[in-house]
Amino acid sequence: MKKSLLTLILFFQCFQNTFSLKGFDSSQLLSKNLFNCIFKEGYYLFIGRVYKSTQFIDQDGFQNIKNARYIGFKKN
Repeated sequence: MKKSLLTLILFFQCFQNTFSLKGFDSSQLLSKNLFNCIFKEGYYLFIGRVYKSTQFIDQDGFQNIKNARYIGFKKN
């Protein structure tokens, strides 16, 4: 029982780093320089807001997505 539990834990430990990304989201306009700093710190996922709660398009969100792609954040 202990051996199979240890095997299971080790199995899932192998996938912990494989399937995880450090990421963040933002509703404020971020500059390319700030995205560059964040990217260098190991963040590779950005979720941008494209609609406000008032159901209007968020232009800052679209600009953030453009800035993130320019720096190297990848589209999945």
